[in-house]
Amino acid sequence: MKSIIAFCFIMILFSSCKSTPKATEEPIVEKPVVLSMGLTLPEGVSIRDTERGKILVVDNKVIFAFAKSNLPKNAPNVLGDTVKTILNENPNVKIVLEAHTSNKGIAYPYNYQLSVKRASVGKKHLSSIGIADERIISKSFGESLPEYPKQQDLRRYEFVIIENDADLEKYNNFFKTVNPKSEMTYDAYNKKQLANKNASTTESTQTNEVIPEDKKQPANKNASTTESTQTNEVVPKK
Repeated sequence: MKSIIAFCFIMILFSSCKSTPKATEEPIVEKPVVLSMGLTLPEGVSIRDTERGKILVVDNKVIFAFAKSNLPKNAPNVLGDTVKTILNENPNVKIVLEAHTSNKGIAYPYNYQLSVKRASVGKKHLSSIGIADERIISKSFGESLPEYPKQQDLRRYEFVIIENDADLEKYNNFFKTVNPKSEMTYDAYNKKQLANKNASTTESTQTNEVIPEDKKQPANKNASTTESTQTNEVVPKK
């Protein structure tokens, strides 16, 4: 009799445990981050300010295999999740998709043409997932912008944010200073950047220089006297 009661008790416990609903785990949703400049970016994505504009910084960069133009395995995620999300969250934004190569091999035509293929493949993929062509500007740089010391890191995509006409003008002005078909090493690029920075600083200093009044006055006085002499000059009759 005791064994029957014990068996019934165990069955009741088993039945109650089975019927108890399990707590459902809520899915983790990454919340977009709104920056002070008005941009809405996915979590984990930031902005790097450069002389050509605002470049997206992502943990999982798109790095191409050596001498290859087909998309790396992580590219669909970066293009589909990151780039597409940014464009959807910011309707006024366009993105410049830059394709780069390392400086191994011949700069032109090989590396330049390789970057052209990489840019084309990236834009086609974005178009295939519903991004309007007019919101993607593809640019091919060959090996002309070696911003990183490691060769592997140079075989890359960069994404530049264009929010307005001023951003576009800034980017176009920068692009005019670059020759995508030229050879360029990391050290040479850094020296060029430093020279440009120094030149810009010197120009800014000269533009903002204030000439003391005591130095201005004699020049103006002499100019005025000369002008007066020329005005009152009498041409002798012949």
